[in-house]
Amino acid sequence: MGKLKNFSFLFLFFISIFLKGQRIISFAPNITETLFYLSYDRYLVGRTSFCNYPPNTDKIEIVGSFIDMDFEKVISLKPDIVFFSGNLTDKSEKFFKEKNINYFDIKMEKIDDVTKGMDSITKIVGKDYDTSKVEKVKNKITGIKKVKKNEKVLIEVSEKPFIIATSSSYIGSILKLFGFEIFEDEKPYINFSYENILSFKPDIVIFMHSFKDGKVKYSILKNFSKVRFVFLDDEKIDIFSRPGPRVIDAIDIIERDFCER
Repeated sequence: MGKLKNFSFLFLFFISIFLKGQRIISFAPNITETLFYLSYDRYLVGRTSFCNYPPNTDKIEIVGSFIDMDFEKVISLKPDIVFFSGNLTDKSEKFFKEKNINYFDIKMEKIDDVTKGMDSITKIVGKDYDTSKVEKVKNKITGIKKVKKNEKVLIEVSEKPFIIATSSSYIGSILKLFGFEIFEDEKPYINFSYENILSFKPDIVIFMHSFKDGKVKYSILKNFSKVRFVFLDDEKIDIFSRPGPRVIDAIDIIERDFCER
């Protein structure tokens, strides 16, 4: 495993030598945020319509959505590097291979993937960056202290259909690191039911949507009066949905609003 890891780093290092690293397109909002955080935005020439943070992303050309892309626009921008984050389609991959454009799929799905993704991006781009920024994220994550009280947290993503985020989701992985008990499943998002509510018996319910009457269905719980209901606003939903440098904000929010030590 150690040899394989070393080979991966060497591969990324040599790739960075051959790449100019001066013209980058990002097809993932969390990658765009990371590029800005690392001060690589000066190389960013294209983004998706969903890349809306930080605010000055609006100065960057839109080259498509999260999955669909404007192939002619991509060619016109002459990118040296194109980044994806788990959304690389077969059609896109075939296109970049045919055009000899360097592309990378940096999957950042859980909290543990954030700093790994940052390290990969810096090696691929091969340009100077503020190392203290990466260390700040690493220290923030390693500095998480577990809660003393073991509480069950249910994360509701959608009311209709009733969908929750599990321990395999980004937000679930963060809360789990704090010591909260999250509904376990290999899939990050799953359909849920009233029967599941009764069997799981959450102490805290987080709503990642704006349907305020969503908590009514939890009245079937015997401890309903003691359940804490937390509604996240749009900004916080973004923070907990996009694995990237704003994990620092996510940790601060959990420490402030959820932890009872």
